[in-house]
Amino acid sequence: MDDEGNSRQHRRGSSKDKISTRRSWKVREEEALINGLRSLVASGWKCNNSFRTGYLAQLEKFLLRALPDCDIKAEPHITSKIQV
Repeated sequence: MDDEGNSRQHRRGSSKDKISTRRSWKVREEEALINGLRSLVASGWKCNNSFRTGYLAQLEKFLLRALPDCDIKAEPHITSKIQV
């Protein structure tokens, strides 16, 4: 693994090996994500048992403020991390 939290894995295809990039979340990044989600709930971004449109952009901004050196994007990183 490198400093960015990415690791390369080989996937076997039908005829060739394919390299895919999988992001490994660090503990401080997960904590910042949870704090960001809590902040969104406290500021009224949650309604009808779901989040309002645009919450991913707000969450991405929160993570950028909390962790200026992170490269986490709303799509695909955050959406794949918070899927139920």
